[in-house]
Amino acid sequence: MPKFKSKEHAHKIHEQYDVDTDAEGKYNLKDVYHVGRKRIQYILDAIPQDSVVLEVGCNSGGFLRLLMSENKCYCRGIDISEPMIKKSRAKGLNVKLAPAEEIPYNDEEYDVVLITEVLEHIYDPYEALKECKRVLRKDGIIVGSVPHPEGHNSKRKTVGEHKWHGKIFKEREIRELLKKLFKDVKTEPISWYNDQNNNPQWIGFTARKGEV
Repeated sequence: MPKFKSKEHAHKIHEQYDVDTDAEGKYNLKDVYHVGRKRIQYILDAIPQDSVVLEVGCNSGGFLRLLMSENKCYCRGIDISEPMIKKSRAKGLNVKLAPAEEIPYNDEEYDVVLITEVLEHIYDPYEALKECKRVLRKDGIIVGSVPHPEGHNSKRKTVGEHKWHGKIFKEREIRELLKKLFKDVKTEPISWYNDQNNNPQWIGFTARKGEV
């Protein structure tokens, strides 16, 4: 049985999402010991310089600021959490309050859609990915990540115990889901920065818009 009873149920749970990842310092590249640096670098490396980027699930804007400063991208974002949107706007970021399944932008408007640590929160990830594909330009790319099922956070709490997560994807599952809509699908396990054993904590993914 799905944890979320409907799309509306998932939306209601997340409308007051209060985990401010930017305030937690997850996007500080100057912190060379931060455990999440590999995931951040994976995403920065995947997104071309000077791209027009939409981040779906932008939280309070940590990645948007990094993409603007490090990759010189033109960035917009959406998020379903009004508190996070208010924080993003306070930083001068171009963001809108909207769910991933109803992106308020035109067809083929973006070079890149970034959707990192979001799909596990959504009632129907396929519906959100369809919207991501719609707003991508021809041969545009989608870039993102989800928690790895063997990662610390996935093992620490079951989906039922986790307030926000509705699903934990296996690498095969996220790859097959993306292949329904995108071409050139690639996935990659990502470990914590300081883990010499390379235990996976996230699954990074990239894919390209096109006929499948």
